[in-house]
Order: sequence, then structure tokens, then C-alpha cells
Amino acid sequence: GFFGPQSRAIANKIMGASSSSLGGTGAGTPPPVFSSDASPYKGKIVITALSGYSSSDANEYMEIVNKSPQERITITGFRIENATHESVIISKGYNLPGFASEADPMVLEPGDRATISMGKQDRQINFRENMCTGYFDETSNFSPSLNHSCPRITPSRSVIYTDQCIRAIESVGTCRQLHTDQFIGSLCQAFVDAHLNYAGCVADSRGRADFYSNRWLIWMQRDQQFFRDLVERVTLRDQNGKVVAEYNY
Repeated sequence: GFFGPQSRAIANKIMGASSSSLGGTGAGTPPPVFSSDASPYKGKIVITALSGYSSSDANEYMEIVNKSPQERITITGFRIENATHESVIISKGYNLPGFASEADPMVLEPGDRATISMGKQDRQINFRENMCTGYFDETSNFSPSLNHSCPRITPSRSVIYTDQCIRAIESVGTCRQLHTDQFIGSLCQAFVDAHLNYAGCVADSRGRADFYSNRWLIWMQRDQQFFRDLVERVTLRDQNGKVVAEYNY
């Protein structure tokens, strides 16, 4: 009737063997450690908006903002957790999409925000918006929608360009390529190829002080609902599992 040190040692040995036989997360992959402790980023990274009232994962999103006056904060590795402790991890992204072979950790500058969609995106990339990324939705669907802030570039009204060329280019919408079956001349076509596309827009505008937006766009590439419709508790955790911010509705 006495449960002494020897009995405890044997019981612990048996329980340890039973636990290891269950498998868990796999050898060398410890389960995530969640902490109730506050993160050093608490109060700096803030959840400013969250939409979970839709049953469609494509319409589920949250927005976070770097409120720090001067600290740059890496959000890659942050974890978003719902009330049932299901979680997703923010991955890497492109500061200038289309001009780097590999994604880098995403960093929010002071005042930057990130719109995080739980749904899918065809291109499967995360990126910082710039004044040229509006070209992307000409061939792919984006939710949330992209900003269309491409500078208007038209050829000078010089006699080297035909009236037909100038009219065709001036009729093109913002952040849109020129698609026409009409012959517009080789000089006009060279102008179109050099300027009226994403790469040309970046080449023309990259040096501007307002080229980069303060918004990152992130997709979790899920095809199932993550937030509950009526009531939810969302916790944002840092790379060490500490609480950065919480949001309830």
C-alpha cells in the first residue's frame, strides 16, 4: 500500500515508454510550445481588423500593423491561433516580387501593415505591394484586391509616333498591358514592350520615394474555414510562442 520512490520510478518508466509509443509529432519535431507570457512585441504589433463572419475561407482575413515608432519587426514565424488552438504560421515573402529567386523573412517597418488572408491565391506568393503590382491581377484573381497606382506613361506627342499609336496607349487602363490586333508600328511596339508591363513599370518607377507601399499581402493557402462565424478568439504569437496580440468577437 506504499507508493514510494521505487514504485514511482517504475511508474515513470512505464508511462514514458507508453508516451513514446504513441508517436506524437515525429522524431526530432517537438510540438509547438505555447506560452501565456507577453511577447516583447506586444503593443508594437497590433491586430487592427479581422473578418471571420463569412463561411468562405477566401473572405477570411486579418490585418496587423507595426505601431512601433522606430523598430523593424520580422513577422515570418509568427503564429495565428484560433479558439480551438488550431494554428497557421506566417511564412516568407518578396519585398520586390518578380526580381528575386527566393523569398525572404517579411519585415514590417514602422507604420507598415500586413493583410493576411486565410484563403488561397493562384500565384502562391506573399509580397509587399508597390505602385506596379496592380499588373498582377490582369492574369490572376486576388482577394483582397490590389491597388492600381501604376504611373501613367505615354509616348511624347512626337511625329515619330503615329496618331493610332498614341490613341491606343492613352486608352489603356491603369496597370494594364496593351492588347491590340491592329498594327501600331515598330516604334510604338518597342515603347509598349519597354513600359506597359510590370517589369517596365518597375524599371521606370523603382527609384521613386513612393514606389513601395506600406502594405504586405499574405495568403495562408487554406481551403477550409479557420475563423468561426459568430464568436471567436484569435491569438497572435511570436516565434517563441509568446502572446503578441489578441482579438475577440
